[in-house]
Amino acid sequence: MAKEAIQAIYAAEQAAASLIEEAKVQAEEAGRTLAGQAQDLSDQLWAEADNQIQALTQKAQEEAKAKAQPLLDAAAIEASHYQNLSPEKLDQAVDYVVKQVLTYGDR
Repeated sequence: MAKEAIQAIYAAEQAAASLIEEAKVQAEEAGRTLAGQAQDLSDQLWAEADNQIQALTQKAQEEAKAKAQPLLDAAAIEASHYQNLSPEKLDQAVDYVVKQVLTYGDR
């Protein structure tokens, strides 16, 4: 009877060890699965963030161009006025600027 009890205890220990080993394997598999899911989610979030960054960058560039265009147009008009100045008026303007710089320096 003692032998049967010892064998039953040994069988129970073997079954417990087997269950523990199986639980470890399942835990490792679950850990790998969760790690993979976490990586997939991380990759998805990074991709979405990159898309948002690109969209915001493009929008900012378009807004900057829209705001700058009137200034560029005005500058082009003003530049065309200077391009059409007679040489005499251009010389007078240059002389005036030089005189101001020499008189007042970098104030």
